[in-house]
Amino acid sequence: ASEALVQARAAIARDAGSKAACRQRIRRQADVSLRPVDQGLSYEILLAVTSPAFTFANAVSQHSEIVLSLGVGGAAAFSVVIMLLFPLCAQAVLMVLLLVLFTMLIGTDYLLFVQAGLASGRSGSQFKEFISNLHIDVPPGADDLLRQTSRDESVTQLFACAAFVLAVLIAFL
Repeated sequence: ASEALVQARAAIARDAGSKAACRQRIRRQADVSLRPVDQGLSYEILLAVTSPAFTFANAVSQHSEIVLSLGVGGAAAFSVVIMLLFPLCAQAVLMVLLLVLFTMLIGTDYLLFVQAGLASGRSGSQFKEFISNLHIDVPPGADDLLRQTSRDESVTQLFACAAFVLAVLIAFL
């Protein structure tokens, strides 16, 4: 420290002793309250749980303009992108749905031909075995569908007519 600083401090110390004693009233008080022993623990747990939520809510409220603009603007932009991509996806979805429709119609027609006695059901049994080898559960009633179940001539003719009508309908589509 410099000599001037030392002299200034010494002067302050000399003058302090000459003044009257410094007195200040001291107020002593004790507060007594009844509370649970674990109140601090409850408070710490509450603080640990609510503090992240409060911090997040506080950050969102401080930056509400950015949050709202990104939220509303992002939703609008995402909606526009979906609407623009819809025509591209719609054609693929329609093709897949048409493929599923024709597969179901052809499968139904095959089952009608089997029930009419015009097809043996051997191809269906091979397809059922293929599905079973892929570890896909085949319903127990599938075997009944793959062999002719009715010996009644009128029911057999009904199945044959339905099979031919459905075959013509598939060919027309």
